Amino acid sequence: MTPYRNRALLNLAKGMPCQFRIQGICNGNPETTVACHANWQQFGKGKGIKASDWAMAHGCAACHTWLDSSDAPDEEKLRTFLPAALKSYTALIELGRLINNGCALSSTEYASLYGSYRPAATEDVDNLVFELGNVAFMLATGRLSVANTSRY
Repeated sequence: MTPYRNRALLNLAKGMPCQFRIQGICNGNPETTVACHANWQQFGKGKGIKASDWAMAHGCAACHTWLDSSDAPDEEKLRTFLPAALKSYTALIELGRLINNGCALSSTEYASLYGSYRPAATEDVDNLVFELGNVAFMLATGRLSVANTSRY
């Protein structure tokens, strides 16, 4: 399967707060925030292939390094990544940077259209993966798209 690519979506991370906020690691500097890709096969990651662009979370340089290079257990990284990804999408929706059929929508409006949109308990990995998959489906099918970024 070809990974989903969307440069405009990745560019929205610039200047956003880090959503990982890992105690003792996070630098808290939004000037270093980037879209951190997931590092697991279920999100399109393969040998020499980044995960799909929808499988991202906003992270500062220090948290990004932790995600990509630390020897923390994979399970711990996944349990940290998933809530960060959903918090990243929640922030983008609430700022009007992701739109539905050309219109901005709040997280409350999102929930009324598509069901729950709030990060679940971090121990509920299956639910977090399901919610992130819902976002992925909407981006891939055009039901959710990046707003005109020239306004920001």
